[in-house]
Amino acid sequence: MPEYEILGNDLTVRFKALEEASVIDEGQISGQVGGHVSKISKVSKSHNDTLNDTLEYKIINLIKQNPSITQKDISENLKVSLVSIKRAIKQLVDSKEISRKDSKRNGYWSIN
Repeated sequence: MPEYEILGNDLTVRFKALEEASVIDEGQISGQVGGHVSKISKVSKSHNDTLNDTLEYKIINLIKQNPSITQKDISENLKVSLVSIKRAIKQLVDSKEISRKDSKRNGYWSIN
């Protein structure tokens, strides 16, 4: 739990970092803070995941729901800039996780 301290008009918030942590299984981390073991849920597949991995995961889920979705629609749906969506899709295509079938205008996304 964070500790709060108010001095005049200032607010100080202190967080205790995990002294040690280990991945229990996909989506959970167990750690120790001040001798107390805590379990943190809803963690990405590994502790080294980046924000981009999460964005890519969301893009893949949208493509599963609608293979003909446009990059602009993905951008609007996720409330992320079009440039970020294009960058993430390029990484997905380069890593062969998704591919574009048929034409750019009338085609669709395929998850490999």
